[in-house]
Amino acid sequence: MTREQLSREANGLIAVAKATVEMQGDFDLTILIHAKGQWARLPFPKEVAELMNNGKAKDRIFGAVRATVQQTGADGVIIGSDTWQSETTPEGAKHYDTQEWRDLHDFGFVKLLQRGWVKRSEAFVVVAQNASEALIITQKYQRLGSGMIQLLDCKRDWFDQSKFGGRQKMFGDLSFENLGSEAAVKGAR
Repeated sequence: MTREQLSREANGLIAVAKATVEMQGDFDLTILIHAKGQWARLPFPKEVAELMNNGKAKDRIFGAVRATVQQTGADGVIIGSDTWQSETTPEGAKHYDTQEWRDLHDFGFVKLLQRGWVKRSEAFVVVAQNASEALIITQKYQRLGSGMIQLLDCKRDWFDQSKFGGRQKMFGDLSFENLGSEAAVKGAR
């Protein structure tokens, strides 16, 4: 799986996400795995979207995906979601990196918003990766009154797989230090 192939498929998923939001109003978690020369979508029930606001549930979901990647010998993975992005407010900056902030963060932005610590915007986030590198695309958007959406700022970051970490990491060193939680590591084994 080459960088160009990953980038092309990730761009395609952004286009699908935009069209889906415009036609249906939302875009559900989408996970694509490339194995044996073909992309396949992992089937998830719609209810999984509700679990994406819970850190422990996300650890388990991505742990199961990681196990599937390992079992199938996949050489590429793309994860796409419709998310809320936050921007820390001046008041929030006073509390950033405190235990209270960390306790609230994995339960969605509602409490952070209520406290005025963040402002939010909608975005599609696509994480595309192979054994050597990962691409994170954050495509902000704004809903228009007509059901259409306007794409706004887009950020694209490539990482060497050895520098990429977190619960969405699917390749390379899958130790606790790289995944960020014990539940995520358990799911990888």
